[in-house]
Amino acid sequence: MLANCKITRSLVDTGRSVNVIYKDTLDKIKLPDLQIKPSKQPLMGFNGSLQNVVGFVRLLNYVGGVMFDTKFTIIDSPDMYNIILITPWIHAMRAVPSTYH
Repeated sequence: MLANCKITRSLVDTGRSVNVIYKDTLDKIKLPDLQIKPSKQPLMGFNGSLQNVVGFVRLLNYVGGVMFDTKFTIIDSPDMYNIILITPWIHAMRAVPSTYH
């Protein structure tokens, strides 16, 4: 859960340097009093192109009985995932990522 909303289509990416939430996802969960810190810093995308960063936001995550405050970089571009989480987040949540085989 992210900010009291169930989020599907999450990716755990051990190669990324920041946690990402897409602007469309942020708009859909409609959080009141959302404090976005603007940014003009570009971010390298999966395909090697630069993506514009809208800003940064801190949101509470709830996974497996653990609550954790996470800083997300907001990207305004379409993607098949709603959020992308990085390795330090996995360790902070004491999570073990797994996929269906």
